[in-house]
Amino acid sequence: MIKTVSLASLQDGKQVEVSPGDTLEVLVSFNYLTSVPVTAELWLSLVIPPGRDYTVKQPEQLGVSDGVAVWSGSILMPIEASGVFGFLKNYTYDLYFEIPHATSEVAIALDAVVVTGVAAGIVEMIPALIMVMMMSMMMSVMGE
Repeated sequence: MIKTVSLASLQDGKQVEVSPGDTLEVLVSFNYLTSVPVTAELWLSLVIPPGRDYTVKQPEQLGVSDGVAVWSGSILMPIEASGVFGFLKNYTYDLYFEIPHATSEVAIALDAVVVTGVAAGIVEMIPALIMVMMMSMMMSVMGE
């Protein structure tokens, strides 16, 4: 399922909820000025603590502009199942939009993307497994 939301509304505090298998479509627009056609690489990132990011990179052609021009479009970010040792968890993530090598500005939407429905990986299952092992050890001792 495609969940569409504008970057501006996320920056204003709106949240969007996604699950594995969904695609997050973020509508963005920015001003630019160029005297020659260029390809800009647009980055959309979920900030994953501690310091790892899930980033989608999308190249876009920007045409020559006589003055300040506006680019409007969308970036698609597939929300993939994390797998056993994956990095996406059920969590609320910050979303970053940037155009590296073109500007130092970064658009940030704090606590904007809520990921739900991610199956527990092996790390999340360790406490439950320890409890089951302890109970089975106690049962084996009690049986003697």
